[in-house]
Amino acid sequence: MKKVILSFYILLITTTVFSQSQWHEYKNADGIVFSVQELSCEEMQHKFIQVENTTNKKAKISYQVEIQYENHCVGCGASPEYKSEITLLPGEKVTGGCNYTIPARLDILVANANLPDLRFVSFAIKDISIKLLD
Repeated sequence: MKKVILSFYILLITTTVFSQSQWHEYKNADGIVFSVQELSCEEMQHKFIQVENTTNKKAKISYQVEIQYENHCVGCGASPEYKSEITLLPGEKVTGGCNYTIPARLDILVANANLPDLRFVSFAIKDISIKLLD
């Protein structure tokens, strides 16, 4: 009986971790793929963004992330604070994650145990500009 319970527990954990680690394509613009993944980091739930250059040229990419919460919007409008610019080599990708070391805006706060009134509604990656370089 202990083996059955232990096996079920391991399966449950594996399924939960696996389902949280899937990247889902959000937008493909001229060979630049934006994907999103939801993960928990400490007491916070995030959506992380991955930007991948699938072209055979170096790409300079700029974009803005807008995050809509129930009572306010973060990054909405022409706020330069929420604009990001990155340059990727052919086949290169940059990924947001729990370590928060990437300078580009690649994380979206969905929930925080210390902010119970924070209610995430949606997000958008807007104003995408791609310049392919030689």
